[in-house]
Amino acid sequence: MSEPLRDIFIRNLKYYRKQSGLSQEKLSYAINMSMNYINQLENKNSFPPPEIIDKISNVLKIKPVKLFDENQCPTNI
Repeated sequence: MSEPLRDIFIRNLKYYRKQSGLSQEKLSYAINMSMNYINQLENKNSFPPPEIIDKISNVLKIKPVKLFDENQCPTNI
């Protein structure tokens, strides 16, 4: 059974954010959102609309699809 898409997104978001050396706070500011926005995403309290996914992927310098690929990052982050 495959992993839920939201869980894949969160795992990949955490992985690429950490790979980029960005804190949740710095990524939030980089996409012009509130200081706690990334925390809300990573804790499953919110899910971003497509425009925010584009902003996040631009800041992380990845294609948006990488945030949804279940084979993109290690599972033990």
